[in-house]
Parts: sequence; C-alpha cells; structure tokens
Amino acid sequence: MKVFRKTIAFALALSLGLFSGVGVVYAGYAESAWWDTGKINGINYTQCAAIETSYYANRYLATAGTWVRPTNKTAQNGYMGAIPYLCYPDGTVCRAGNWYYNGTPYSAGTWMSIGYFCSVSIGTSWISWGRTAHWNGYSYYEYNTWQSPAQTAY
Repeated sequence: MKVFRKTIAFALALSLGLFSGVGVVYAGYAESAWWDTGKINGINYTQCAAIETSYYANRYLATAGTWVRPTNKTAQNGYMGAIPYLCYPDGTVCRAGNWYYNGTPYSAGTWMSIGYFCSVSIGTSWISWGRTAHWNGYSYYEYNTWQSPAQTAY
C-alpha cells in the first residue's frame, strides 16, 4: 500500500508540473477513505481526497487533490469531473481549485486526478476534500469526497 500511495503522490506532483529539474522534498501525504458512488449511467466510480505537504524552490507547499476513476467501464469525454479544496484543520476552505472534466475517455481502472497547490507557512496544518461530478445522461450528479487526515508543512 505504501508504494501505491507514493505512486499517487508522485503522479499528483507530476500532473501539477512540480518537477522541473529542482528537487522536491515531501513532508507528508495522506488520503481520505475511498468510496464508491454506486452506478451512474451504467458506470461505477470510486473517489477520494488527498493532501500533500512539500518543500520546493525555497517555499513550503500544500497540495490538495481529488482522485476519481471509473471501475467497471469506460467513462466517455466529459462524463466525470473533480474539484479539490485546500482547507484549514477545522474544515474552513482556504483555497479551491477549478472544476476539471475529463477531455478524453478514461477506461475502467484509470485514475483522473486534479490538484491545487499554494505556498503556506512552515508549521501550519492542512486538510483537503473534494467534489466529483458524474454524468447521468441528463445532468451531473455531484458528490463530496471524505475529508483527508491533516498534514503539517515542515
């Protein structure tokens, strides 16, 4: 499971473009429980929220991410969306990302991640949660992810 989580953390950082030849030091990574949304327009989805703290280019960062994937069949273009929220430990939203919808089909088991990061102060703690949207044939059903455990920037 640790290798899987490190792979997720690496993929999230890579998708955010954090690797540009300068080293990244990870302080911590945590994710919420995964849960299945049930069948929507014939597709089952699973989702979670993730939080990562790191040190990069002389600044401390907190990255909130939302992960979603179809589990039983391909989600066509625009069938799933996600938005991450970076929050204080009491749940108050500090920053929100933007909604992102898949622009290409995602086959069963393929993860879509969307992340948002910002500079933070050393010693501060952060959590994340997200929302996902799933096309039901007429409109989007939206769901909240579970909240992630807290991570501290150090």
